[in-house]
Amino acid sequence: MKLTKTQLKNLIHGELDEGVGDWIKKWSPLSGKAKRVDTDHGGTSYEMPGDDEKKPEDPGAEEPEDPGAEEPEGKANKDIPLSIFKKQKDQPALRSDSGVVEVPLNAYIQKHLKLSAKSAQKIAKAIGANLNKAKGIPVAEDLIREVIDEMATLIMEIEEDPEKEAQRSIRDIKNSIRQQLSKGLKDGAPEKLVNDSSKIALAVHDLAKRGNVEEFFDWLKANTRTGKDIAAGHKSKPSAAAFQDLMQWALDDEVIRSYTGKHAERRGAEKADKSKERKELEKSLKGQGLVSQVVQKYAFRNKKADPEFAQALEKDPKIIKNINKMLRRQMRRRGYDDAEISKALSELLKRGN
Repeated sequence: MKLTKTQLKNLIHGELDEGVGDWIKKWSPLSGKAKRVDTDHGGTSYEMPGDDEKKPEDPGAEEPEDPGAEEPEGKANKDIPLSIFKKQKDQPALRSDSGVVEVPLNAYIQKHLKLSAKSAQKIAKAIGANLNKAKGIPVAEDLIREVIDEMATLIMEIEEDPEKEAQRSIRDIKNSIRQQLSKGLKDGAPEKLVNDSSKIALAVHDLAKRGNVEEFFDWLKANTRTGKDIAAGHKSKPSAAAFQDLMQWALDDEVIRSYTGKHAERRGAEKADKSKERKELEKSLKGQGLVSQVVQKYAFRNKKADPEFAQALEKDPKIIKNINKMLRRQMRRRGYDDAEISKALSELLKRGN
């Protein structure tokens, strides 16, 4: 199968936990074909041919963290960051007596709890950000992930014909408009943002109804980055027929229609219902720990985008308990006492996770 950029990034991120050196040996020159496989909880992952072949035993390879095992004594110290995304092979204190390296949270959620790469990354990122930014607990920085994102983009970029480049311009215009308008539809969006987004939606909708390609393109040149790039010759200009299709899209798009007529009224009712559900969720989560709040908020906010996760959580409610135990083990290993651990994992302090 041909990988998309997103799939490639997920594949790369999953392998980063095995160490950059191992990753380079395994993936370079990225010429293999990935196979889609189903996870135990109904999600999807990808594997390369030969992944199921028996390999020589590596004394530093990962072993599943057993949440029920005896918690390790603190032979490391608090200056050593928690392993959220990055396996810290350069820290001898994080190795077991048999030489096994501490498993990062992201790898544990994905590989041992059998959740999707998307779920694992979002949840690990939210937990790590809260512990680090809101509570001052060091978290292993993994800047290589950002570099890999850029590298994946470069790898997947190929020279395309003018028609495909013009199609990309259309796609970029749609994404730009939708991203701007989606901000105004979020709960608690500032009034100015809502008004500005509404003006954009109504302008796009009215111009699309007129059906005049030149007027529509003039508006895009004045109000969108892609339109300006097309006018400057940095991106390919779509054909008149493509602009006609784009105007029809503007009349049919659900996000734009959320700002117009009866659809706006329906959207208002839906927004009120969602706000009510969110408040009920906030009330039910009051007093629950950091992990429970992050996980359940992720499930609530991603009902449509990641329905497999909600199903997985329903099937296995111990997911939250196991993540908590895994984090406790990491903190105990670094010398945090019970009171410090309980305080760190007690509640969600960083708004928005």
